[in-house]
Amino acid sequence: MASITVSMRIAAPPQAVFPYFQPQKIASWLDTDSQAKAELLDGPWGEGARVRFTIRMFGRERSFDALVTGFAENRAVTLEVDAGSFQGARSFRLAPMDGGTEVIFAETYEIPGLLTRLFYNVFMRGRTERRHRRNLETLKGLAEKGQR
Repeated sequence: MASITVSMRIAAPPQAVFPYFQPQKIASWLDTDSQAKAELLDGPWGEGARVRFTIRMFGRERSFDALVTGFAENRAVTLEVDAGSFQGARSFRLAPMDGGTEVIFAETYEIPGLLTRLFYNVFMRGRTERRHRRNLETLKGLAEKGQR
């Protein structure tokens, strides 16, 4: 199993940051390098809802569904994904802090096979962590701009 956790302080209260985790806004900052799109498939936005993500990688479009398995308004969202070879979870926690919010983004996923794990650890882990930091930088810009 692989896991990455990154965090960022945002000069906006949790109530101003949390709306960016809704399906209609999450694609504006999460995985923008893969031209991600997200749509709510069923239920109201919250625990038990399903979200379809569509991404573009290596010139191909691919869709997968995520299930919201954790939800606390203005505090946390957890999305679990089972997309064949990719199985894992993305968890977003918002912690109020003096002058804003700390967003903690944790991702855990299964990496099948010894060679695949080795390849990931040597070549991909650092890139993935940097991409997640860029995602949070984009979120920070959007949320702070929305506060002005």
